[in-house]
Formats: sequence, structure tokens, C-alpha cells
Amino acid sequence: MRVEVKDVMTMQVASVNGSTPFKDATEALIAHSVSTLPVVDGDGLLEGIVSHHDLLKVFVRRDADIADEVCEEILQHTLWEQPNDATAPEDRHTDRAHAPAQ
Repeated sequence: MRVEVKDVMTMQVASVNGSTPFKDATEALIAHSVSTLPVVDGDGLLEGIVSHHDLLKVFVRRDADIADEVCEEILQHTLWEQPNDATAPEDRHTDRAHAPAQ
């Protein structure tokens, strides 16, 4: 017996469009117990697919990326310090008499 894809495919496919909110796409994946959804335009034509992996990537970041963001956003824009100038509060000496010799 030869089984073809058309014999086992799902006929009523859940889909999203490009402007579907992130939360709604995630809920659709869960509600339909699927790991991918087609992304279609207003005419129902395929534009791409979105997977649970694509959605998870929004939350998963490398440590180096987080460190870069901390340096850029917090140190430079909020504290106005260069990353090399930033030291822990306990390393800062306000009393020159107790500061290490240079």
C-alpha cells in the first residue's frame, strides 16, 4: 500500500498573518497542538511559517548579548560611564587617604 502526504495531511489548517500579535500566535500553537503555523496574507496566500522555536528566540539571549546591552543602556546612557570606568561600589574610594597608591 502506497501512502501519500495528501492521505494524512490536515485539511483545516490554523494560520496567522504577519500582524498577528505574538501572544495570539503562541496561543494558536498551543490550542492546535502544533509546532508551526503558516503565515498568510489577506488573500490567504502563504508568506512564510512561524514555529515555536521562532517564538522562543524572542526570550533566549546569549550572555554576551545581555552584557552588551547592560553596558550600552545602563552604564553609558543611564550612568554616563564608560564600561572600563565602572567599578563596584565597594571598589570606589571616596577617602583619598585610603585609596591604593598609583
